[in-house]
Amino acid sequence: MSHHLLPKFPAITVGELLADRNNGLTFVRLLLSILVLIAHSYSLGGFGEDKFFYVITRGQEGSGEVAVKSFMLLSGLLVTASFERQPLKLYFINRSLRIFPGYLCSILVIGFLFGPIMAVLSNVDLQTYFSTDRNGPWSYVLKNSLLAIRQTGILNLLDKNPFPHYVAGSHWTIWPEFQGYLVIAICGLLGLLKNFRFLLVPFTCLYVLSLVAIYNPNALSSLSDLRRIDLGLYLLSGVILYLNRSKILISQRGLLITILIFILCIILPIYDWIMPFFLGYLLLALTQLLPEYLKKIEKAGDFSYGIYLYHFPIQQIVSLIGVQQFGFGYYFISTFLLTLPFSILSWHFVEKPANSLRYLFAPRS
Repeated sequence: MSHHLLPKFPAITVGELLADRNNGLTFVRLLLSILVLIAHSYSLGGFGEDKFFYVITRGQEGSGEVAVKSFMLLSGLLVTASFERQPLKLYFINRSLRIFPGYLCSILVIGFLFGPIMAVLSNVDLQTYFSTDRNGPWSYVLKNSLLAIRQTGILNLLDKNPFPHYVAGSHWTIWPEFQGYLVIAICGLLGLLKNFRFLLVPFTCLYVLSLVAIYNPNALSSLSDLRRIDLGLYLLSGVILYLNRSKILISQRGLLITILIFILCIILPIYDWIMPFFLGYLLLALTQLLPEYLKKIEKAGDFSYGIYLYHFPIQQIVSLIGVQQFGFGYYFISTFLLTLPFSILSWHFVEKPANSLRYLFAPRS
């Protein structure tokens, strides 16, 4: 593969890329949220195993897994930058404003809009729906309001769906995401962000645990343990990438080498062994291939969080209707088109106004 096959772009450091507001990361996050939607289209629509990224990697990684890991890596990268440029109090206020308003609005919409729709489609009386205390909409909202998911379903509305019991299965990652914010703050307070070498020991421990769990599943008590280890591993990968931002050069040659490594990981296969070290570089380097108008998509809004929050319950509703009988294409397109308006509304009327509240807490000059 020749470097002439790739579009030319000037070499820049990771720090220079992050300093550019139109760096393309908003578009990358949008693609990652759509990748999660694709992955869940297979499971929630009853279409079997992920036939997209799972096929590309020859069964080593699914679309949903790589998207969630990428989200966590980018959080480690961007949130560390956020921690370093503001006081601790303001850091936690900003992180909370970014996570809680959109999330709380989504579980309210699920409980009191999507839930009743599911009830009607499942022939459940609305009076019964709203009057049910245990496992009902009220308990769903209250139990899940602090990010940790303590109630996965509402009544038994989804029992006949291909993927039953889970109204918003993608929400489980929000709590580990917020825990990642806490970890970064603790690392900063302990002085571990002054030099990336301080983080190599916990990174290595998580890396080894991840490999042990993959090749010896009985080593962990549950699949959720493996997922949390992976999220922690990729979070630290993003943190370490940020701490080396002035040393790591994103270039055409670097992108070519990373693509070749990715191909090698698939062929051998050694994907799980190698990608924690190279996924971050690959994501950042790919932003340099984007046309300028896609790099500036942030001006329209950041819809990735809204897509992530709303796609799962919408897909469950579409499954209740039975759209999956027309095939994967119809199912995916219909769920995407129904999710997009909710993500746009979430950004413009919940997330963006909430983010603007941070200026109320900023130090006055």
